[in-house]
Amino acid sequence: MRKPWCVLKLKTIPATIGINELNPVIPFDDLNLAVVTNNVELPPDTQITIGVNSFGFGGANAHVVLQVSSSTHMIVSHVDDATLPPLWLSAKSPEALRSRAEQLADLLERSPEKYYDIAWTLRYHRERHAHGLWVAGDDVAQLKQALLEYVSGQESALIHSTRFIGDQRPPVFVYSGNGCQWPGMAKTLLNESEAFRNIVEEVDAYYQALAGQSILEVMLSATHDTYQQTELAQPALFALQVGITQLLRDSGIEPAAVTGHSVGEVAAAWASGALTLEQAVSVIYHRSYYQGQTAGLGQMTAVALSVDHVQTIITKLGLTHISIAGINSAKGITLAGDVAELTVIEAHLTQIGARFKRLDLNYAFHSPAMDGIQKKLLTSLASLQPSETSTARFFFDSNGY
Repeated sequence: MRKPWCVLKLKTIPATIGINELNPVIPFDDLNLAVVTNNVELPPDTQITIGVNSFGFGGANAHVVLQVSSSTHMIVSHVDDATLPPLWLSAKSPEALRSRAEQLADLLERSPEKYYDIAWTLRYHRERHAHGLWVAGDDVAQLKQALLEYVSGQESALIHSTRFIGDQRPPVFVYSGNGCQWPGMAKTLLNESEAFRNIVEEVDAYYQALAGQSILEVMLSATHDTYQQTELAQPALFALQVGITQLLRDSGIEPAAVTGHSVGEVAAAWASGALTLEQAVSVIYHRSYYQGQTAGLGQMTAVALSVDHVQTIITKLGLTHISIAGINSAKGITLAGDVAELTVIEAHLTQIGARFKRLDLNYAFHSPAMDGIQKKLLTSLASLQPSETSTARFFFDSNGY
């Protein structure tokens, strides 16, 4: 961000270093382009507008327009009489908190014009410790006096003490779904962690009894094509998630709640205690086995739009063989269904400038393409009896499979 700062604050366009010879193929004059090889000072009394882009090799796609006039200061030069944003402080002990409050009162005395910068920094750029306070009021002098009263042990109506839970809050484990696997995953842990390998071997023993092959051997020798088969990718992901969970448990890290997406729900069910490891392996085997039989019935596309927007497009185009398979965020959904209809909606998305990606899958998970295996799957798992007690709360989607 040094270049934007130079342009806006110093009113100087900094030179681009390392330019010895311009590319003769680029028609700079025709395109009205100029490479800045020396610092260029801008007129002092002009309004400056600059663009800052981030078009990265890794996929970043952003552009910000910044503008400042010659009469605008880069920092707040005064504080008006309106209610000010609160000041947040925290420390590891009550004594340290009083010391911090005294330092803050002194800073407000010396630099009241920087109040908003101080408030922002304390709120968003400082670590939260166990003991905390926040102070709110109408003017800087009032807040400074309240802090000094707190330091001296007096009570102030403007000071509000609090305790930050911090690391004492138990974690929530979230288990991912199909699509995040890659050849070679878990190899290092299998070779270097005895605890990880032991639990994966336990998974493998249950899996071999059902599948007649070793998922451990699959994980050690997998290629990209291997994990294109969902009947192998899902058990491998499950084994990996179980292994990592066990490593965390061995370190004393237990979740207060668990959840998962798609195949991740099976590992979450085991982690919560709702299913034994043998039961969970049975679920993952039968689920992946029958879903493997749906290969070729459709594909999936991720779209960076809201569910309402995409549903409107589906209705407008009259598409009846694709459906919304997952709502991942306010502006991120996944479609599943007929390949031809996915191609139609992708063409429309291209026209309106919406981002999308056809997923590297030969399946239409979480769509009517799975309806044909439902009866077989339910029959295979009819004897399953989940536990009525668990060690962690299990949040799951009752509508998916």
